[in-house]
Amino acid sequence: MDTHGDDRADLRQLLAEWADPPAEMVDTIPKGGVELKYLGHAATTRALLECDPSWWWEPMSMDDYGQPRLVTDDQDRPVGMWIYLHVCGVRRPGYGSCLPGKGDAVKELIGDAIRNAAMRFGVAINLWGKDHPEKDKPAPRKAKATPLPTPVQETHYEKEAGKGAYEALVADHGKDLVNGAMAVYGVARFSELTPSKVQDITASLAQRAMAVEANAKAKAAEIDPPAL
Repeated sequence: MDTHGDDRADLRQLLAEWADPPAEMVDTIPKGGVELKYLGHAATTRALLECDPSWWWEPMSMDDYGQPRLVTDDQDRPVGMWIYLHVCGVRRPGYGSCLPGKGDAVKELIGDAIRNAAMRFGVAINLWGKDHPEKDKPAPRKAKATPLPTPVQETHYEKEAGKGAYEALVADHGKDLVNGAMAVYGVARFSELTPSKVQDITASLAQRAMAVEANAKAKAAEIDPPAL
């Protein structure tokens, strides 16, 4: 989403230079028997600063105390947070997650959310989803030389089915939350709102709703007077 006059040349440069970050900046973590590669918080921050020294992020929503609203588990431990990242006047969503009971959970959530949102601007995008040893790659090329994909034509059936699913989600959760979740799951048109995508988005929104309800109950318990 564009929030004000943006500089698309800078955004294209960010993609060209940081889709495959310098090897010396890439960290690894063992997972599932392989070494997954990722770009750490400091290197991601450097990439964003080189593109837009005034970049900033904001929570997608706030709680009643003016603090970022967190997704929590059934024991009220922070496990997730939605944010918006602003770069060159463009706002894109991101989601950070951590294990329940993690030390400095909020700090880890912020860093993970920024990395996740930065990926949507192209930062380290070629590292995401790699669960196998690196294969030979073609020589790097400028992003501006990459042709735009041919638009996919929507059939009437697919569009109507997706529109119906979208309207049902909006009725249950509200337009803003549904649009944010769709952006996170890469859904840009009704025909892309497949049953599996609807299931993923519904689960995410339901988890958020449960966290909001749990926080509300906890706050209500704090202000209720003790029983006589």
